[in-house]
Amino acid sequence: MQYQISPSSSRSATYPHSWFILNLIIVHLFAFLIILEIGTAMTILLIPLVSMVILAALWRVAQQKKQSDDWFIAAHWLLMTKRSKMLLIFYAVGFTLGVFSYLMVGLSPLKGDNITTIALRMGAVPVFLGVLTTFVLSGGSIFDAQRGMIGDKLVESFPPSDAWLAANPEVAAEDTASTQS
Repeated sequence: MQYQISPSSSRSATYPHSWFILNLIIVHLFAFLIILEIGTAMTILLIPLVSMVILAALWRVAQQKKQSDDWFIAAHWLLMTKRSKMLLIFYAVGFTLGVFSYLMVGLSPLKGDNITTIALRMGAVPVFLGVLTTFVLSGGSIFDAQRGMIGDKLVESFPPSDAWLAANPEVAAEDTASTQS
């Protein structure tokens, strides 16, 4: 659904997605390369932990924004939390697959550092897919926020407040015209 919003609201609605993408780039790309060069294999497990700390901080901001006056901005913060929950699911799948691989390879005659390497690589595949998926979705959300757009399912689950509709009468007129068509 597209809304007529002010340029400042549009710009503010892009912030949660930008912060989320910044987390993905810095933590998953740069930190991964640094840890790969100077760290041990097990220090790679710090990447999801650092990312989850940053996501927790972003969720806290999203909860504060949910009580703010501008519904459109709060809706985009809520959308960012949905994307971060998706990333957390990919983390859980990657962790589970890594532990399962570690246990299965541990039962084989192959011993030593190779077990850890195989388990980390198996667990990294879902995490990589999750980072890629959420990166692309969040990039699209930045474009949507700039154009005043928000998904219909999100509008159904988090409808505009009466105060926001009263402050934006042109939106209320557009909404009623589009539902009558």
